[in-house]
Amino acid sequence: FSRRLRKALIHTTVLLTATNENKKIFERVHSKKSIYIPENGTFGKFHESEFSMSKNNGKINLVWIGSVDHRKNLQILVDAVCGVKDKFSIQINVIGSGHLLPYIKDLVKDKGLNDLFTFYGQLPRSSVAEIIKKSDLHVITSINEGNPTTIWEVMSYGLPTMTVSHCGMADT
Repeated sequence: FSRRLRKALIHTTVLLTATNENKKIFERVHSKKSIYIPENGTFGKFHESEFSMSKNNGKINLVWIGSVDHRKNLQILVDAVCGVKDKFSIQINVIGSGHLLPYIKDLVKDKGLNDLFTFYGQLPRSSVAEIIKKSDLHVITSINEGNPTTIWEVMSYGLPTMTVSHCGMADT
């Protein structure tokens, strides 16, 4: 709704949008057609991965990567795990930090899930790659996101992602 944006759109001959959701918004709000091109991608060799509970001591290994804040909504994963019947067959590896990390750690403790969650904080890319290789599923709980780079990164390791189908996650 910025005046500067509306003025720029008048002189725009080609508009690129990073998500289909943004494309629809520009068409609905500004009557401006755009071309959807995600701003992220991956390069290099793709690695093969296979699901095997035996590689993780009989547990399903989940990995969650991101800033521990309201937008990334890690609490939804904590709440979801509480509803899993055989929750002790799951291991959740959380990579990242943020202002809500102490709250999430307390929540995990209060719900009796300490044995299921491992919090790594910020890690070098090589360490993240090692955790991804040992994982069975990547989980994104974001409630507002463009095109998360982590989807592309884990995809290059052959790891599937489970996420809500909205924002850039739906496109990717």
